[in-house]
Amino acid sequence: MSPRAGLLMSGLIGLAAISCGEGRSGPLASGAGEDEEDIFCNIPLDDLAGILGPDQIPALTDPTFVAPDAVEADYLTDSSRVVGLVLEGEALAVPLNILLHHEIVNLNRGEARVAVTYCPLTGSSLTFDRSAVAGAEFGVSGILMRNNLVLFDRSDEWSFFPQMSRRAACGPLARVGRVLPMVPSAEMRWDAWKRLYPETRVVSRETGFGRAYHLNPNAEYERIDNPDRLIPVPLDPRRPPKERVFGVPLGLDGGPAFPFEAMKAHARLALPIHRLGRPGVVFWDRAAEGALAFFVDFDGADLTFDATDEGYRDQETGSMWRLDGLAVSGPLVGRRLEPIAEAYVAFWFAWADFQPETVLWLR
Repeated sequence: MSPRAGLLMSGLIGLAAISCGEGRSGPLASGAGEDEEDIFCNIPLDDLAGILGPDQIPALTDPTFVAPDAVEADYLTDSSRVVGLVLEGEALAVPLNILLHHEIVNLNRGEARVAVTYCPLTGSSLTFDRSAVAGAEFGVSGILMRNNLVLFDRSDEWSFFPQMSRRAACGPLARVGRVLPMVPSAEMRWDAWKRLYPETRVVSRETGFGRAYHLNPNAEYERIDNPDRLIPVPLDPRRPPKERVFGVPLGLDGGPAFPFEAMKAHARLALPIHRLGRPGVVFWDRAAEGALAFFVDFDGADLTFDATDEGYRDQETGSMWRLDGLAVSGPLVGRRLEPIAEAYVAFWFAWADFQPETVLWLR
């Protein structure tokens, strides 16, 4: 850590700890000497809370991955939830069992530099492209923004990124409005990810930290009707506070949210959406307990989909598609839909807090 980064971290934690009710934003005194820059934040400081110090929750970097049937993967059951992604042609699974203890897993594969992140308090799983911070690794800052994980980049001059806002909030990169681009990933059951990608690798339980990865320390907190939050924020009464929703952000405040409990009434769904002027679709699969979103403007035409017992059939060519957007039969076999990388899963209370203009899907 550079001296400047140390001043920024200590100053920001101190300010977050005393900021409740102050409603301040913009350049903030860091307590450094006059020759040091002020801390710059583009959000109200009363949105922040200094809970722990940096790295007290240890992020992982390039943990060992093993085959699904390896003994080092025996901490998982079929119903365990994983964040799955394909990186440089390799299918990888990062289980929530791991992320509950580490919150960030930095991965380096070929030219790819990504961070798989999960906030246990907001139930939000997002995967980021680290090229926005010149490939620097991310760590857990110990600061929360309205219950949500705040990442920091391990550059010479740290900046701070609330996970669900997907952009720098404090530090040098906040001054330039740096946005974290997202990488397509999918949160679903472990058995479903294995069906899609039998060759997948998964994070080994041998991380060097000796944690009880087979246990969920947050089981009671995650109970769907449990209203507990570490930081008080308003609760939107339209859905249970800890229900998982699949959301597609539109700007900073809106976007549709698809509640899992409502979607579970259907084995599969193909739900049309629009994002940034482009048509799209959300695929839901009850057996996978997962949803993914795709753009559907395809080869100059817009595809429309029906959910069937076998998968998702487009009306234009009759091709059959699976949950991850791969055509498995028909004229378009082998083709893939373009993922909407910004879509992600979170607890309803947190999604509604960060996207207050959300439109709630119900059927």
